[in-house]
Amino acid sequence: MFINDFLAAGYGVSRLKPSDCTKLNPSDKAVIKENGLSVKAVIGPGTGLGQAFLAKSGGDLYDTFPAEGGHVDFSVKNKEDWELAEFARNYIETSNNIENQKCKRKVDRLSVESLCAGPAIPLIY
Repeated sequence: MFINDFLAAGYGVSRLKPSDCTKLNPSDKAVIKENGLSVKAVIGPGTGLGQAFLAKSGGDLYDTFPAEGGHVDFSVKNKEDWELAEFARNYIETSNNIENQKCKRKVDRLSVESLCAGPAIPLIY
C-alpha cells in the first residue's frame, strides 16, 4: 500500500507524548495537556510544501488529513511581501536555473510553495 508522505507524518505525530515536544510559543494558552490537543498540524517543505492536520475522532484516536497546501496563492500583506513577490517573479522569469528553464514564461501567480520548497531553493539562496 502506498500513502502520502504527510499521512505518514501525521500518523507519527499522533503518537507523540507531550514530553516528546518542544514548546515554541511561550503563551500559557499554548500548553499541551497530558491527554493531547484536539487538533494538530504538520507542515514541511520538500519537493512541495506538504501539510496534514489531525483531528480527534473519538477517545485518543486521530484521523489524519494530508494536503498539498503549498499550492495556495502567496498573498501580499505588506511592503516586504510585495518586494519578495517582485524579486521572485523576476528571478523565475529571468533565471537560467534548470527549474525555471522548464517554465520560461511570465509569472502571473506565485504559490507559497514556489517561495519556500523544492524548486525555490535557488531562489532562497
